[in-house]
Amino acid sequence: MKLEAENSVVQEVTEDDLVRIFGDDDERGEFVILTSDDGSFLQAAGKGWSPYTLEFFPDADSPRYQQATAQLTKDQVRAAFLQFLHNDTAWRASFKWRELADNKGCLPALMWAGIVLGALLGHWR
Repeated sequence: MKLEAENSVVQEVTEDDLVRIFGDDDERGEFVILTSDDGSFLQAAGKGWSPYTLEFFPDADSPRYQQATAQLTKDQVRAAFLQFLHNDTAWRASFKWRELADNKGCLPALMWAGIVLGALLGHWR
């Protein structure tokens, strides 16, 4: 499996790598993605102890994906990522999900938020 975060990438991810990335808010940044060898992946967006959005993509080219209906804690997201790493599907039953028909997920929203924030900060300097 591969682990991607805003500020790092790990090709052969271990449980220790996941624990480290969720323990270091600066290294993780505002998003984290764990991709399995079959192409399915979990993606989460959030920072520090703020609420997180969790999304599941059955594969990279799927036209539909699922998003947890509630905002989650960092601990809930970390637990889901650890289960996904170990091919344990229990994380799927831990949350209510809604199916969405757009394969973009939460990352475009984060990118737009960064662009808008950057423009506002630049304007006020």
